[in-house]
Amino acid sequence: LNASWMLFNGRRMFVTYDRLKAAAAGGELLWKLEVDNAIRQALEVYYSLVQLSMEVKSRQSALQLTEEQLLIAQRRFELGSGDKQAVLQSKIARNDIQSAILQQQQQAETLKITLNRLMGREVNLNFTVPDVVVHNESLNLGALQLELDKQNIRLALQRNLVSQQQFGVKEAQADRLPTLQLNTAFGLNRNRSEGGFALFNLSQGPSAGLALNWNLFNGGQVKRNVAQRQIGLRQAQLQQAQVQLEVQAELFAAWRNLESWKQRQVLEDDNLQAAQESFMLAQERFKLGTTGILEVKDAQRSLDEAISR
Repeated sequence: LNASWMLFNGRRMFVTYDRLKAAAAGGELLWKLEVDNAIRQALEVYYSLVQLSMEVKSRQSALQLTEEQLLIAQRRFELGSGDKQAVLQSKIARNDIQSAILQQQQQAETLKITLNRLMGREVNLNFTVPDVVVHNESLNLGALQLELDKQNIRLALQRNLVSQQQFGVKEAQADRLPTLQLNTAFGLNRNRSEGGFALFNLSQGPSAGLALNWNLFNGGQVKRNVAQRQIGLRQAQLQQAQVQLEVQAELFAAWRNLESWKQRQVLEDDNLQAAQESFMLAQERFKLGTTGILEVKDAQRSLDEAISR
């Protein structure tokens, strides 16, 4: 019965164990990255739905005014105080708004299907979203930069890849060191001889020994393996630095876009309110007969542009 136990192999077994642990952690980070991408896509679809809901609400308000405008134009035409052109233009304006609403509602239904799929729900599940966007005023660029290194999954994944390459270098370097192996055995030997007398020879007992091996030269293979692993480590470090710059650039770009969007949103809200008031005033003047359909048409065009922005 023989048994052997490797007592020392240049710490290769420990380094390999650490590398495999890092590889397992890397697999978990890849899964988290997939989840993070799915959440990002879901949020993009969600806020697209919110924007469509806001536009539909504004256009529905304009549709009510346009319906009233069409009724007034028809009554004037029937009474002989208006012309057919005003009726036709009012009908075209109403149909344009209705068509835009139907198109946006169809887009919303498509986005709902996409969002349900991303969330793992029934694709035909119906739901509603609010028609307002709530801003988080507590966001701070400095705090986001601090959290970037701690919570960004792409950076964590790159750090993990560098760690795996470092363990790989240590594995290759372990081949430069000697190995020490413990060999044990337990023997049982029984001999019987019949040469006039009955003779027995029985031997038993354990034995143990140490074997020290050190490969002093193998044609430079160890050196080449170490150099190859170091190249992989250097590439992983360069990739980590590149991802670090990309993530920082994305953060700064997103922050500037957010600040610019907030400023534009204030202006666009003012424009939308002004366009709505202008359209209502044009409608009132049209009711009183102090203006024609062309002024109402211009006011409606301005309102539609403000809604689209």
